[in-house]
Amino acid sequence: MVFSGILGFRHKKELYHNYKVTIIEKGGYAERNGKFTNVGKFFLVRSVADTTLYTELSGYNLVSLGNAYGSSLYWSKKKGDTLTFKYIRKDRFWKKQK
Repeated sequence: MVFSGILGFRHKKELYHNYKVTIIEKGGYAERNGKFTNVGKFFLVRSVADTTLYTELSGYNLVSLGNAYGSSLYWSKKKGDTLTFKYIRKDRFWKKQK
């Protein structure tokens, strides 16, 4: 029981809670590289709190984007829109290099 409590505490430190990101690009994998390497659409997003942090959300890591033709989430959002995550892993983000 204590072991799971320790893991739970560690896990919470590795997450951002109520985290907002802004969509800076959206598209489909076939549109981006000319071949079907992944089914689904993607969003490239930037953190609102730290504008140097970026991540890509796709059908691999965001189930609601996993449909090959997109989803209601994909079609209802546009560049500049903000998404809020109840929680998201910190290690998913990378810093943009100048």
